[in-house]
Amino acid sequence: MAPVDPKNRALVFLHGTDPLEALPPGDIRAYNYTLAVDGALGYLLEHDRTPDAVVGDMDSVEPETLRRFEEDGGLVDRRNEQDTTDFEKALHHMHESGRTEVDVTGFHGSRLDHMLAMFHAALQFERKLQMRFIDRVAEAQLVSGPGRVTIEGRAGHVCSVMPILSGFGINIAGFRWPLTDAEMGFGDLISCSNEIVSDHAEVSLVNGALLIYMHREKGKAY
Repeated sequence: MAPVDPKNRALVFLHGTDPLEALPPGDIRAYNYTLAVDGALGYLLEHDRTPDAVVGDMDSVEPETLRRFEEDGGLVDRRNEQDTTDFEKALHHMHESGRTEVDVTGFHGSRLDHMLAMFHAALQFERKLQMRFIDRVAEAQLVSGPGRVTIEGRAGHVCSVMPILSGFGINIAGFRWPLTDAEMGFGDLISCSNEIVSDHAEVSLVNGALLIYMHREKGKAY
């Protein structure tokens, strides 16, 4: 989880709670491509932000909003199939357009099932897209086994390592509470609100899938 230059990344906006609050300095104009997912288009336009494209089945966008966006040169990628979520459609859009580095925001909202469905979709693309999930307090990424994530220069930051899929051969090094060749799973072992204590920390696993959720501000657990 090295520092990321947003100019080399695309940005996906989901229609959650205040997604603009999650963005680092520079706003969406710092990204080379921005994609609204369905109803997020209306939110962005209301806040004077215009994405490059919108994707989804368009059941949450006002027809007049969609018409004006398209007339102004925006790309409308309408996908009517109902066997995928709008976020899955967004990831297909990114992959098909050749983009490989993606930030995702706006995923907090009133429905837990939507967030779980988001991670379901993200796991399908974890090997195809380098995804980073950003919210108001932290950034996160998924890693599946066999896999490894290095975290440079973040000593003093709170970081949780949570199993999305049960796994084994899990190592957490450079943390206050490390793990060696561990098994993790919900209802079993998790690592919540751990702390990075080294400028070179590492998370690796043989099998399963983990969410690494690291707070942006040093020493703050919220």
